[in-house]
Amino acid sequence: YSWQVLPSSAGNITGNDTSSIFTASPGWSGAYTVSAKSVNQCGASNWSVPLNGTVFHLPVSYSLQGEGSYCENSTGATITLSGSEIAVDYQLYLDASPTGPVMAGTGSALNWQDITATGFYTIEAFTANCTNEMAGQMYVYSITTPNQPSTPVGPEVICNNMTPVYSVQGIVTGDSLLWELSPSTAGVLTPTGTTVNMRGSYFC
Repeated sequence: YSWQVLPSSAGNITGNDTSSIFTASPGWSGAYTVSAKSVNQCGASNWSVPLNGTVFHLPVSYSLQGEGSYCENSTGATITLSGSEIAVDYQLYLDASPTGPVMAGTGSALNWQDITATGFYTIEAFTANCTNEMAGQMYVYSITTPNQPSTPVGPEVICNNMTPVYSVQGIVTGDSLLWELSPSTAGVLTPTGTTVNMRGSYFC
């Protein structure tokens, strides 16, 4: 058997038996026909009556972008799709369930803003005939505002040849500590996590 697809730009068809595989050309869309004929050592038959088919546009794959995390008491996270196509619609999913309104493609990047629900987000592009999941996913979660640490504990009276250590407790949500010495001319603070070493500038 011999197979053909017309127009040839529609794609490639392979097979020499009673079945074949058609692979559409990337980016090609439109009407096409598939025909077959039988062949042996004595010759070949006429082409069969063609089968009429249509290739529809598969939405281009774009990628999800953004941080995912947001600070509590803020408006939430923003998820950006790196691009979009006109005549293609885009649906945001939270843990595999659709969430929020469908957004129409603009030919540019799309933004979903003020997202506060925790979970994994994906985006699906679709037309009347084809769907395509966009590349990547994003985990959205809130970051708690740092709590106030306790009053520093350590020596209250020192000489300038001493290097006292001060420490705080109650650090639950902070990633790091900022230390302040007042007045700044009193000495130098050397932070080491929840403790700090001080070298004084005053003489006893």
